[in-house]
Amino acid sequence: MKILLVLALVAGPALAIAEGPTKLADQTSDLDMPAAMADPVGTLSAVIGHMQEANRQVKDATCIFHKKEYKKGNLPAEVIDMKVRAQPPSVYMKWKDPEAKRDREVIWRAGWNDNEICARSGSTVLSLAPNSRLAMKDDRHPISDAGFASTIKFFADDLEIGRNDPKCFTQLTGPREEHVYGSESDCYEMETDKADKARCPHLYGYRAQFCIDKSSELPNKIQVWDLEDGQIRLVESYGYEQIRVNVGLTDADFDPSNEAYGFRERNLFSKLFLGCK
Repeated sequence: MKILLVLALVAGPALAIAEGPTKLADQTSDLDMPAAMADPVGTLSAVIGHMQEANRQVKDATCIFHKKEYKKGNLPAEVIDMKVRAQPPSVYMKWKDPEAKRDREVIWRAGWNDNEICARSGSTVLSLAPNSRLAMKDDRHPISDAGFASTIKFFADDLEIGRNDPKCFTQLTGPREEHVYGSESDCYEMETDKADKARCPHLYGYRAQFCIDKSSELPNKIQVWDLEDGQIRLVESYGYEQIRVNVGLTDADFDPSNEAYGFRERNLFSKLFLGCK
């Protein structure tokens, strides 16, 4: 019984709930990028530095989180209201789409609830370790990776690989000005060919596109292509819409007893056996 509930509730890059797959789509770029740069490592270093400095100023943030992850031949789309806090690391998510998941929400707060996720679907509530096999069954990232810091670290890690071996980057193109979720943004693309990826196996993917909100200097769109099921395809797509930073989130925003949340509407079985602390 608990396994069935877990499969119905758990989600990630946070957190993703696998239900009602969508046919694979978004295989190609929607950005017309400028020519490749002569010094991709130096340029990427400067871009990442700006994002890291902007993120250091973020104490908390709210946004609408757009998520797609390739799973078993499908690329299901999810739209989630998200709150994140830097210290202690905390995440709250409430699903907006698809319709079948609109009665789902999760909370994770470092050091609370035995460091486990508190997840709700309808009247059922349970706790689950973020990195457990069941929690990660259909997801590429645990909920503890939600937010801007982990997204920026992905690019910083690839940058370090490029510094050690510049041939790992075939090219970096950009910036290209785009409107992402209505915000003026600078977009870049990183790419390596198959031979270079084989020599640099720790690169996150074969190709990545990312956009940076000009007003906040935080990433608001990330897409990654990698080898899955025998071909290079879009495997991750994340977007951050209506980003608001330092809004003054408190412990109440990451507490299942918050009356604005639905965790209190749980049945007797979940309260006795599966509830959160």
